[in-house]
Amino acid sequence: MKEELNIVIVPNANEKTRSFKVSYNIIKYFISAMVLLFIFLSFTLALYTYEYKALQAKAEQGERFAEINEQQKVEISQLNEIIDNLKKDTQMLEQNLKHIADLKKRTSKEE
Repeated sequence: MKEELNIVIVPNANEKTRSFKVSYNIIKYFISAMVLLFIFLSFTLALYTYEYKALQAKAEQGERFAEINEQQKVEISQLNEIIDNLKKDTQMLEQNLKHIADLKKRTSKEE
């Protein structure tokens, strides 16, 4: 008697759970990577924002220094003009004093 042996291959339940576990692990690692990427980008954005604000503050401070510097230049030029005017006035006074001295000499000679 011959008996036929029929072999039917049924997918193993372990293979299904294994493939599910693999896909679950892939998704879990992907989500973990996305969370880490989000944290990294958040810190990077915070750092760049801090640096931007620091640079902006330095720029504002530089603008203030430029304004003060410009005001000082104007004041210095005004002071230089005043000094020049004073020099001219002293020269005129010296000439007037010389002229007065000459007049005194002439009047004393005439007397």
